[in-house]
Amino acid sequence: MLAAGKGTRMKQLTKEKPKALVEFNGKPLLEWVLESLDKAGIQKAGIVIGNFGEKIIERIGPRFGKMKISYLVQSNSNGTAKAVESTKEYCNGESFLCMNADVIVGTALLKQLMKKTGFSSVLAVKRVKNYERFGVVRVEGKLVKEIIEKPLHSVESELINIGVYKFTPTIFEAIAQTKKSPRNEFELTDSIMLQINNGEKVGFIEWNGEWKDIGTIEDIENGQPYYG
Repeated sequence: MLAAGKGTRMKQLTKEKPKALVEFNGKPLLEWVLESLDKAGIQKAGIVIGNFGEKIIERIGPRFGKMKISYLVQSNSNGTAKAVESTKEYCNGESFLCMNADVIVGTALLKQLMKKTGFSSVLAVKRVKNYERFGVVRVEGKLVKEIIEKPLHSVESELINIGVYKFTPTIFEAIAQTKKSPRNEFELTDSIMLQINNGEKVGFIEWNGEWKDIGTIEDIENGQPYYG
């Protein structure tokens, strides 16, 4: 779980705590995500921490529900690809689910991802109208062909990347080859595109259930109660 973000778009809400501990409908974002994982039957979870990470450790502790919790430190806030790279030793050569700590989804999606095999990576995607603020995903058949981050022009897809993945260890090889983006960060979506360009199979699951992406104060204020 990626929880090292500074949450700069949250302004005053993240002056003294990490974005993952900003409250949404009565409890921290991170706890919504952990509840979904726990209900899905996950037994252990690694949380990537950075800015104010000690406050996450203090709040969550060594266990959440039936899950054993480990904390993985991202020493430099230099992008989502490097955040995932910091989990390499923890994942120990096994496939793993990966999600952002500000993305809330139902347990059914997590269970579907766990069962999905035969791909180097699997993305959860959702069909929306206002795709401009997200990464748009172009698919052909059962495969992802392209991820276009926050497109400035019309694209032939309404599928967006919702920030929930299943990875095999090959993602770490792609991350090692990933170069900095124009934002001066190592982007996870660039690593996935390297997998695609190298001929690896990247699959997807189209999710039609509940989903909340909390990126701004407005998302907190306008958010409806979530039932996962």
